[in-house]
Order: sequence, then C-alpha cells, then structure tokens
Amino acid sequence: MIGADLYTSSYHRNGELQSLGDGWTGYGFPVPYNLRDALIGEDARFL
Repeated sequence: MIGADLYTSSYHRNGELQSLGDGWTGYGFPVPYNLRDALIGEDARFL
C-alpha cells in the first residue's frame, strides 16, 4: 500500500519526492501489478 500511495501522490507527479539511497532511484516499495508502469529507476528494474 505504501508504494501505491507514493506512486499515485501529487508529490510524485510533481517530482517533489526523492529516494534516500546512494544511487538508488525509486522508493523501494512494491506496487500492485496495475501500477507497474509508473515505476521509475531501479524500482522498475527490480520490483
């Protein structure tokens, strides 16, 4: 649920969210299958 909340938030749409990891792009939370097209960076590669 956290990943879905992050990826559907206005903060994500406006580019106001950042990851905290070194060199990691994305948020590190899985999302439901119907939101997989919204994943960015390493989230899109690994989740």
